[in-house]
Amino acid sequence: MTAVPFLFGLIAAALFVASSLPQAIKIWRADSAAGVSVPMWTLQFALMAAWLGYALRSGNPTLLMANIGGLTTCGIVLIAIARARQMRMWAVLLAMSGLLVVLSMTTRVLPLPILTAVFLASTAIPWMQPVTSFRTWRSGGSSDVSIATYAIRGLSQVAWLGQTIYTHDAILVMTALMTLIAAAVTIGLELVISARTVRAEA
Repeated sequence: MTAVPFLFGLIAAALFVASSLPQAIKIWRADSAAGVSVPMWTLQFALMAAWLGYALRSGNPTLLMANIGGLTTCGIVLIAIARARQMRMWAVLLAMSGLLVVLSMTTRVLPLPILTAVFLASTAIPWMQPVTSFRTWRSGGSSDVSIATYAIRGLSQVAWLGQTIYTHDAILVMTALMTLIAAAVTIGLELVISARTVRAEA
């Protein structure tokens, strides 16, 4: 990999890894995960485990770094959610470890056409948060979703798209584009919810 795509990937990886931290901090401080899509974060962890296997398979070092770091920070979000919901921590950690091992090993051996179909289908995962945010808005509920998380995630996807100009990785183009759009929709919905909450408190 030449210097320019590596730089794009490095920026994308750093932003992607950092993006989950504001959400983890917000849940931890509030001791609440109201409005946060738990299925999305769980499936996102599983997806990153699969992408880890793909990164090893494709030899993309920045994708490898992004998914190792992303698994760590996404795992922190899941642990914060488990803490807020008073779940058994050992069971959560065991499930996360199992997902990591099984999915990262599976994607290393799956035929590429099947793997491509799986990753394209997984572009629906980031849309789970906009659906949850929309339901929160309609119900008039409050939200602990971190807008900063989705802003950073959107910037990360822009950098991934920058890398694909040089690498021509079709799988990465589709997933980055769908994740970018989902992040933008989430931000829009959460800004509306936040404005309503401010008006209600005034």
